[in-house]
Amino acid sequence: MIDSEIRCPLGYSRDENRIVHINSIPETKRGLECNCICPHCKKEFVAKLGEKRQAHFAHYETNSNCSDKKAIESALHQLAKEIISENSQIKLPAYVLTEGVDENYNPFDKRQKEPYSCFDEYTFYYEKAEREKSFDNIIPDITLINAKGEMLFIEICVTHKINNAKKEKIRQKNINCIEIDFSKDKILNEDFDRDTFKDILINRTNYKKWIYNTREEEFIEKLKERNKKYELENIAKKKQAEEAFQRSKREDLWFNDKNIFKDLNTEKKNVPFSLDKKYRESLLEKIKNPQIKQILDNLNDEQIL
Repeated sequence: MIDSEIRCPLGYSRDENRIVHINSIPETKRGLECNCICPHCKKEFVAKLGEKRQAHFAHYETNSNCSDKKAIESALHQLAKEIISENSQIKLPAYVLTEGVDENYNPFDKRQKEPYSCFDEYTFYYEKAEREKSFDNIIPDITLINAKGEMLFIEICVTHKINNAKKEKIRQKNINCIEIDFSKDKILNEDFDRDTFKDILINRTNYKKWIYNTREEEFIEKLKERNKKYELENIAKKKQAEEAFQRSKREDLWFNDKNIFKDLNTEKKNVPFSLDKKYRESLLEKIKNPQIKQILDNLNDEQIL
């Protein structure tokens, strides 16, 4: 996020061929002597190093087609690409799937709503970094290539996120891609400098997210398998609960039938065989009539469910 009232603290130095912060400009290089241009419109910048107002860059000539916001957005874009290109490694975020990925999940099962962790954060080492190089009609901000020839696309978001059309192209080409998103945070503040920004880009993952991972389908299948396992467990528990309820219902009906206590000549065949063994034992403790106790006691294991 770029504060609309902030003055531009970044400019492109012709002397150093890179983005510089206004605090790096010495007093002797104020005004046009800074030899800097606007990162967006490429017009002359002047370095304003006044003591009353915060130091900043400004356009030498009024340019209605440019603004501090556009200049900052372009500067952060370029600075991010410079820093990543100058390094040889970058920490990537963990890959996590959420509940919406499995369209058949049970929303009433908390376990199925839990995120599915595919892998933890890790460091990607690369030997080559290419800026805005076209790849089959896709132009990522940066393409990183490791020793195995594997590619990683990086998109830098300051105000505009990667659109769905570009996401789909990347998915079809089956290339790993992350986005580094600064759109929700005021990344520029008084403590901002190149080293701080480098630490955010290279060593931290809180601004990074996966746009696409080549193992996505594999992970989705694992998530679905997990949820299917949980659902089968739910079905089995529901079935067990229903069977227990029906068994208890039958046993209660039999136990409350007064006729069996009145008829002392009841034969064994008239006693229901759906009695649970433990339940039979509990009945033996409660029933005082010796003949009925004998009937229950004579039920063998084959007659007990």
